[in-house]
Amino acid sequence: MKKIICIIFVNIIIMSLLIILANFFVNNLVKEEKINEVLRFFRNDLSDYFTLPVNIESYPTEQRVCKLLENNNESYAIFCGEDRRKYIKNPNNHSIVTFGCSYSYGHGLKKEETFQSYLSSLTKYNVFNYAMCGGDIIGGLNDLKNHPEHLTEMNDVEYVIYTYMYDHINRFLSVSSFYNHYEFLFDNSEEKIIKQLLKAPLFRLLLSSFQLYLIKKELPQTDKIEKSYKNAIKRANEQLKLFFPNTKFIVILYNEKLPNDRSAFDIWFVSQFMESEIWEELKQEENIQIVRTKDVVGFYFDKEYKLKEDIADWHPNSKVWKEFTPKFVSQYIK
Repeated sequence: MKKIICIIFVNIIIMSLLIILANFFVNNLVKEEKINEVLRFFRNDLSDYFTLPVNIESYPTEQRVCKLLENNNESYAIFCGEDRRKYIKNPNNHSIVTFGCSYSYGHGLKKEETFQSYLSSLTKYNVFNYAMCGGDIIGGLNDLKNHPEHLTEMNDVEYVIYTYMYDHINRFLSVSSFYNHYEFLFDNSEEKIIKQLLKAPLFRLLLSSFQLYLIKKELPQTDKIEKSYKNAIKRANEQLKLFFPNTKFIVILYNEKLPNDRSAFDIWFVSQFMESEIWEELKQEENIQIVRTKDVVGFYFDKEYKLKEDIADWHPNSKVWKEFTPKFVSQYIK
């Protein structure tokens, strides 16, 4: 009997240690943003369904691209290495806060060529930029929440502007996105056991993977995906109202001719999502202003509006914001 109890006791200790190690392993992977690579065989991106694998080694890295340009140090800074959080005209002026990804950050552009720079110059507002390369509005809001001291500099925020480009929906549909922002996306559950399980990285990973499975299992139907992203924008709007009660929330949908390195399904999917009814629903239900770049400038941005030297084939060049921003400001910033 004692032998059996000892065996059970040892097994419990071993299992406990394994769970602790698994939680530590998962937690550190997520923090280092390697989770998508490690979990490749446990989840699928849209591209995994419909395209052949891409040899990533054939793509130029940021460092390689910089070597093609005149000034290596300056070039590396404009690829996302520069702090572009503040565009201050006058500390007493009204403010605008922006969110988005590398498009809005100004990847490959000098600071004075960015959307925020033109926005600040034209409106005389102070602009605070929470656009992050590879990010979206959820990540930007998380950054703002982690730095509450930044709010003290934002005087009378009148507008919050989120620039959405077509790939944001693909970024949203990832285990790491759901893992890192589970409460933000799914915390309407009142079950105490769920909230307790979320504290353990291993179980949080399992819950995140299950949520992603439920959303993606209906492909190529996209109703659940569209509703999920609509809910994410609504939650973002709720969070923004806590920070900036009197602000106007504007979502800019960046319309462009898509790169041809995508599968036919992926191009169809992201294009359909850009034209989804959720944007009009958000306008009607949440009073969010939806602005399409093609409606402002009259056309889709094409190759003429892309960077020539780039780690990807789609980042906007300096002509985009120089042409778009004055028209946008005259129509939507009062």
